[in-house]
Amino acid sequence: MSYSFARGRTVQYSVIDTRGRARRTVDIEVSGSPMMHDFSLTDKYVVIYDLPVTFDAAQALPVNMPRWLSAPARLVMQSLVGRVRVPGPINARMNRDPKHSDRMPYAWNPNYPARIGVMPREGDNKDIRWFDIEPCYVYHPLNAYSEMRDGAEVLVLDVVRYARMFDRDRRGPGEAPPMLDRWTVNLATGAVTTECRDDRPQEFPRINEAVLGGRHRYGYTIGASFQGAQPGLYKHDYATGSRQVAALDPALSLGEMSFVPNPAGRAEDDGILMGYAYHRDRDEGQLVLLDAQTLESVATVHLPQRVPMGFHGNWAPAG
Repeated sequence: MSYSFARGRTVQYSVIDTRGRARRTVDIEVSGSPMMHDFSLTDKYVVIYDLPVTFDAAQALPVNMPRWLSAPARLVMQSLVGRVRVPGPINARMNRDPKHSDRMPYAWNPNYPARIGVMPREGDNKDIRWFDIEPCYVYHPLNAYSEMRDGAEVLVLDVVRYARMFDRDRRGPGEAPPMLDRWTVNLATGAVTTECRDDRPQEFPRINEAVLGGRHRYGYTIGASFQGAQPGLYKHDYATGSRQVAALDPALSLGEMSFVPNPAGRAEDDGILMGYAYHRDRDEGQLVLLDAQTLESVATVHLPQRVPMGFHGNWAPAG
């Protein structure tokens, strides 16, 4: 799923084949020019988060523009963005211009509708259905799946939700504490129910990707230290509702953890959690391996170089 203020009132859904080529692309109509950080997939649907963080024309103007020109230029930008496509050469030049690189060109937009779009994976713009939700922002979903309940198909979305983003704090993502939510969409009635599964600040949700798009039992998240949370690793059991916290060195801040399955394992949580960390007391980068079932330490690789926090990671077996 890709977005750009230059696309007018559309975002684009692309399907990449096993050779790395786009086998199909779909333009999806939205309400303006939203920032879409991620999306969800089930075995049947693609789920789109059309939420009220949108392109802010004022922040895209050059910092050295004369004051007398900035007001009319801002009005022109605001009248065009989200309505018409920006020609490719102009868009490319703006993206390369270092004068624009120090400002976040997206902001909280209280007038923009918050909604979830559900489209069959092989569908088109005409097939998408929209469901209104309370205003919020989502960077990272944990997983999504659909199932039958009482004769009706429901869509289950597990996400990390922020009540607001890029409103007063334009540097982000410290605007509001990120909480773990479960949203359930009744595809027959259109009703959406929300449930906060954990209100402790947390981010970077991951699962055993063997169950991606299907019903999952376990999810793993990292304590959001940028919101004042203690560094930590949480394991959520959606079958029992229980939560487990890894016993880690308080000076150790974890980054996103990737799930590495045990090739001979049968249980969903049989594997290793692997990710980068930073030890503040030692000023040292580490590669940390934890048992995904018990959250106990398996091994630590001490690195000669600190790895900046915040990167996404994935595990790929050799060969």
